[in-house]
Amino acid sequence: MVSQKEVLEQKRAELKVAQANYEVAEAAFKRDFKDELAAIEKLRKDERCVEHRMEVAEETVADKVSDHGSMYVSGNSHYLKPDLRATLKEKFSIIDDEVHSIVWHAFQAAKDKVNAERQVEVQALRQKRYAIECGSPFSDRQKAVRDLRDHAQWLERHIALLSDLSAFRQWAKHKKANDAIEEQRRQKDGAREALAAWLAENIFKQ
Repeated sequence: MVSQKEVLEQKRAELKVAQANYEVAEAAFKRDFKDELAAIEKLRKDERCVEHRMEVAEETVADKVSDHGSMYVSGNSHYLKPDLRATLKEKFSIIDDEVHSIVWHAFQAAKDKVNAERQVEVQALRQKRYAIECGSPFSDRQKAVRDLRDHAQWLERHIALLSDLSAFRQWAKHKKANDAIEEQRRQKDGAREALAAWLAENIFKQ
């Protein structure tokens, strides 16, 4: 049975290769898709600018509501001042919960209306970005790079785990059992192949 030191040395060597493979692949990806990456970054910036304008517009709507006696927090949740709630209940003959619900939906409708064009603009920018990000071969190469990165990160975590003696012993125990199962599978596969070859040569030979 291999020692903890031997296993860690092997895993660190694997990590070194994995990190090198990732760095080479990432550099090649950035070089080969320089224009696409620049376009994606510009579209993201444009999205953020439009979204900021949307936030400003929503705050304006919230301020108008506040001017009429309601308090809104972050442009979404709210509570009504007691005197306004009583006035609305009396004027429209509506119970408290319904007043809250109706005011909230009216607020959402006002936000949607003021940002309708900007929402369309954001969606158009996202669709352009998604078209680049999801298109082949860009997405295929990006996935390959991420897979290499994830493998290197997994090795780092695996090495950190195996550095603990108790965890290493547990891992070694499972590995020994899995190796035994894998060896049995290989032997059975070999026996099946040998039998098939014998039958083909001695029984079913044309």
